[in-house]
Amino acid sequence: MKKNKSLFTIALLIYCFVSIRCTGQTTKVEEGAQKKDSVFTFYTYGMPSAKMHYAREKVAKKWGIVYKTIAGCEVADEIVQLTKKHNDSVSELVAKKYGENWRVKFDNELYKASKNYK
Repeated sequence: MKKNKSLFTIALLIYCFVSIRCTGQTTKVEEGAQKKDSVFTFYTYGMPSAKMHYAREKVAKKWGIVYKTIAGCEVADEIVQLTKKHNDSVSELVAKKYGENWRVKFDNELYKASKNYK
């Protein structure tokens, strides 16, 4: 039990270091979607749990999707709005390739993949 607690503490410290290091750094959010032949890039902000991060990366790679973190946990309203606009247009492109219910399929795979990480 102590070993698990120690590992959790170390993981938490690493997470805090990365979060603090990235706080305040934002990437310019460009309006519009990407080219149809490229990888689908969704913008994110904040930090998902490690379990969900690894599961999402695994499933996203299979689907040709990339998640790019553009800001930390504290995000200006403008960034939130531009991120939503960008992600909505990318989602439309993904729907053209995988069908309208692509998100349901993706989320089901994500749920299954997340069970493999503890």
